[in-house]
Formats: sequence, C-alpha cells, structure tokens
Amino acid sequence: MNAERRALELASQQCGVVRRTQLYDLGLHPRSLRRRAALWQPHGRTVLVLAGTAPGLLRDSLVAGHSGHGRVALTGWSGLLLLNVLDGQAWSSSDPDPQPWVRATEHLRLKARVIRRPLGNTTERLGVRTVPYAEAISDVLRFSPSDEARTLAFRLAQHHGHARLSQLLADSLSTGEFAGNTRLRAII
Repeated sequence: MNAERRALELASQQCGVVRRTQLYDLGLHPRSLRRRAALWQPHGRTVLVLAGTAPGLLRDSLVAGHSGHGRVALTGWSGLLLLNVLDGQAWSSSDPDPQPWVRATEHLRLKARVIRRPLGNTTERLGVRTVPYAEAISDVLRFSPSDEARTLAFRLAQHHGHARLSQLLADSLSTGEFAGNTRLRAII
C-alpha cells in the first residue's frame, strides 16, 4: 500500500484531521503534500484537514487536540463528543458549546477554551487525548453558565441516579483545588 493511500486511510479513521508528523511517519514526503494542496487544508503549521471534512465541533475539537498534541487533552463538550455520550436523553436539554474545550497545564495559543489543570488520566481517541467521562462532565458543570449547569446536572442525576452522579463529581473534586470547584460542590 503506498503512502498516499495510508494517509487517506488514517485521515478517514481520524474524521479527516491529521498531524503533519503522522503523515511523514507514514512515508508521505512534504513535497507530496504540496503537490496535493487541494486535498489537504492546513490549520496552523502542524494540522491538516482532508478537503470536504464537515465543519463543526468535532472537526474543530480534533484540530485543537492535534495542534496541542502531547500537551492537551480534550475535555468538556469536546471530550464528551469524542466519548460518544452526547446522544442520550440526559443531554437533550443542553446544546454543546460550539467552541472546542481542552485541558492543558500551560498557556497555549489555540482556537479553543483552555482550562488550566493537570491532564490526569487520559485515553486516546481519533488520534488525540481525551479526559475520562466524569472529568469531562465536571468541567462542563464548572464552566457552563449557572442555569445551564444546574439543568444539565438535574438531567444527569435523572439518568445516572443522584448518588452515582454525586460520586462521579466528588471523585473529580478530590484531585485538587481548581477554578469552579465551589460551583461543583454546590451542584453535588
């Protein structure tokens, strides 16, 4: 299989978003990328998006995650989207923030909402790091407007059960003192 075919296969596995270094690792030469400029749309210096990839929160979240690769993890609405949990009844009352959410320990210039916290345990999905479910929920509840956070917490408590949701959120509180903890304690 040639390098261009492997690159297209990788892009399709990652919803059309790749890092240049991933393509180079597959054996695609930078000159090949320049020759195929109509196929790959650059997003910053390190990320390429396959032409025809639908715009939206998923694409923008993946671009942010790949841009800060190794230094960020998707969280909040972006993390929940990658964890495939936004389809249920509990989420029907809330519209996801259209801006990507990332967690980082340092200041980064990304087109995303950057939450300054340790990354903690992460999993890799679609080529980017994502925080666990409970931490993504707690970040949404910490940093969403108060009314939306309360409504979402009520719907999640109906879905998970109050005790289970409280335990999920309490576990994310025990990791330290961070912005939004007062609101999260009030929700619990």
